[in-house]
Amino acid sequence: MTHRRILLIAVAVPLVLSAWLLIASGPLRRLAWASLHSPDRLQALIADPRIRFEPGAEDLARILAAALPRATETIERAQGRPFKSIALYAFASRESFAAYGAGTAGPRGTTWVAACLSAPDSAAAVRAGEAHDP
Repeated sequence: MTHRRILLIAVAVPLVLSAWLLIASGPLRRLAWASLHSPDRLQALIADPRIRFEPGAEDLARILAAALPRATETIERAQGRPFKSIALYAFASRESFAAYGAGTAGPRGTTWVAACLSAPDSAAAVRAGEAHDP
């Protein structure tokens, strides 16, 4: 093989894989997209810095802050151990919710490792106490 051919393959393979990853559906595409849109850049809520929000989602962030102690207690009791860390992210639009990690605008919320991402219409469910109590 010539050096030119090796160079062509070395450049083409990553480009083809990147294009495939961007158009493919499923967890790999969502993972790639979410890694480019880290919600850690969002503003932290002063009352509870574990909660981050984008402009326009301040009310949702406050609702999450009010519900967090009870929800954390319920989950810790069910699991029999405390959380090591937790982060909640509140979004103002379904589009940004999808861009930051859900990959789709369908659900009210999603989780990733120790992060919970809340769609803008999840506020009513949180206020109503729709927790997964055991």
